[in-house]
Amino acid sequence: MEHEGSLSFFELNRRLDAMPEFDAAAPGSTKRALFGFAICLLAYFSSFLIPHLSLPARAQVVALYAAVAVEVVGLCMTVWYSRTEFRGVDKPLVNFAKQLDHDLPHHLGLVAWLQSQPLPSLERHASMARFRRERFTQKLPLIAGSIPTLGLIPVAVALYFQIREFAAGRHPGALDFAAGFIIVLLYFISWISALMKSRLETMDMYLQLALDAKRTEVSVGTAEAA
Repeated sequence: MEHEGSLSFFELNRRLDAMPEFDAAAPGSTKRALFGFAICLLAYFSSFLIPHLSLPARAQVVALYAAVAVEVVGLCMTVWYSRTEFRGVDKPLVNFAKQLDHDLPHHLGLVAWLQSQPLPSLERHASMARFRRERFTQKLPLIAGSIPTLGLIPVAVALYFQIREFAAGRHPGALDFAAGFIIVLLYFISWISALMKSRLETMDMYLQLALDAKRTEVSVGTAEAA
């Protein structure tokens, strides 16, 4: 927040991204949890491709069970590196309080930068952010519902049914692969849309807060001048 810049959504988004993240867990644990999630997805898709490869029957079976084993490892990695959030009932509350202390100076710095912008510019950007936020609120539930909030549940359910099919001696076919790909693609799209909505809500919150403070400042200045 050291330098001043003209207000734009690009600049506001850049400053939001520049805010350092608070990680109460071990260093790098969040990245390792995401890496485990990526391993799950990669092994899941490879299990659909393996039956269509020109491999001997025994090699196919070994490769399929190896893919399932890798999925289990990836899922365990994700759970393991996220475990600090579930150590005791009060652990998430303590971490949240620490996060608020960490975020406070960055929050105040961003508000101060927005308040330094001209009032007409703040009004235009706040109006646009509020309009697009309402549009997202109306449209997103029609596409995504509550899919983005399910977290690891879709992966765990898919892994369960995959292991059950393998145990019964059945292997997923091309139709299963296409259905799985479409479901994961829709999940990814809805997840990205939810992230966009969350960022837009953050922008709207900051713009409205700065706009209210700026209007109060202008009103006080006008009253004092009179």
